[in-house]
Amino acid sequence: MSIETNKALVVQQFEAFNAGDIDGFANVMAEDAVNHAAVPQSQGRSGARAIATKLRRAFPDMKMVLEDVIAEGSKVVCRVTVTGTHEGPLEFVKFPLPPTGKSFRATHIHVYRVESGKIAEHWAERDDLAMLRQLGVLPEVRS
Repeated sequence: MSIETNKALVVQQFEAFNAGDIDGFANVMAEDAVNHAAVPQSQGRSGARAIATKLRRAFPDMKMVLEDVIAEGSKVVCRVTVTGTHEGPLEFVKFPLPPTGKSFRATHIHVYRVESGKIAEHWAERDDLAMLRQLGVLPEVRS
């Protein structure tokens, strides 16, 4: 696969998520994809589908804006701005959270490895602390 094809695949996944197309989001993942940023119960294509479903339920207006997409070889790296309003329950295994009604804006870095036209691995660095503070779950830090 070419670098441009790999980038287009990752961009396609973000576009599907933003459109609320859960199947489109999940179908670019390999059946046995490894998500290094998720719990063991959320691996593979089915895990990607479950994560996207939970996020869309909790944040129906969530958008992930690609600020940068950089690729080399089989890896694609994205710098992302994420926004959303917490209108539904966040049903994550390790951190369930009832709706707060508040909005957030945070940044993420996602790294993907593409193999045979599918996303085979995913890593993420997310500013979850900023999100949780803006949702009112954690106190603001004052200096």
